[in-house]
Amino acid sequence: MLNKLRFLIAIFIAFTILHNCAVSRGGINYKIKPGDTLKSIADKYNVSVDELAKINKISNPAKIYAGNILYIPPVKKKKTQISEIVKTDKNDESNKAIAVQQPQQPASAAPSKKNKEPYAKQNANIDNTLIKKNKPKDFNFDWPVYGKIIAHFSTLTRGITIEVEDSAPVKASADGVVIYSAPLKGYGNTIIIKHTEKYLTVYTYLKENKINIDQQVKKNEVIGIAGISSESGFDKPIVHFEIRVTENGAPIAVDPIVYLD
Repeated sequence: MLNKLRFLIAIFIAFTILHNCAVSRGGINYKIKPGDTLKSIADKYNVSVDELAKINKISNPAKIYAGNILYIPPVKKKKTQISEIVKTDKNDESNKAIAVQQPQQPASAAPSKKNKEPYAKQNANIDNTLIKKNKPKDFNFDWPVYGKIIAHFSTLTRGITIEVEDSAPVKASADGVVIYSAPLKGYGNTIIIKHTEKYLTVYTYLKENKINIDQQVKKNEVIGIAGISSESGFDKPIVHFEIRVTENGAPIAVDPIVYLD
C-alpha cells in the first residue's frame, strides 16, 4: 500500500514539473522539405509566419533549410483552405525563400579526445561569449548525451532535443537524487533528477531507464539508454533535455545551453 502511494505521488510530481509552465507543450515537429517556405508551412498549419519564426528562433524568415526541424504550435483547424486558392504575394520575402538542401552535417558521434566539446554544443549556433557572460555561477551542468541539436529552447519546447546514436548512453547532468523514473504519457520513458532545492533536470523519450526512484546519482553516471520512442514523433533516436529552476515554488524551464559546460 505504501509503495503504491509513493508511486502515485511520483506520478503527480512528474506531471507537475513537466506541465507547470505558462504554455502547454502541444504542437508537432515538422521536418522541412525541399520547396517549402516558411509562409507555406505557416499557411498549412494555420499559424503566422512571425509566430513560427519567433518560436523557432529564426532571425531571417527568408532562410530555411530542407532537413531542419520546425516546432509547430498546437494546430488550429482551418475553416477554409485559403492558401490553396489565393495566389501568394510575390513581394513577401518569406515566401521567396525556397528551402534548399542543407550542406551535409557530420554524423552524430561522441567527440574525439582532441575535441572534448560535445557535438551538440558545437552546433548550437549561439555566441559562446554571451553564454559565458550569462552563465549562472552557482551550479554547473554537463551535457547528458552527445549528438546534434535539432530543436532549440523556446517557451513551447521548454528544452533542447538532441539527435543521437541508437543505444547511446544518457548521463546525469549533475549529482542528485532521482524523483521520477518511469514511462510518462506523451514523453515516453522519463527521468527527473533533483539536484538542489533550486535545480531539476528532465530527460525524456528514452529507450530504457537505468535508475530507480530515490536513487542517488553522480554527475556523468549512466542513467538511461537512448533510442527511438513512439511518443516523440521522430523516426530516429532523440533525447529531449530540460533544466528547471525553481522560483516561488514553481519549476520554471530555462535554456539548457546557458547552463551547460
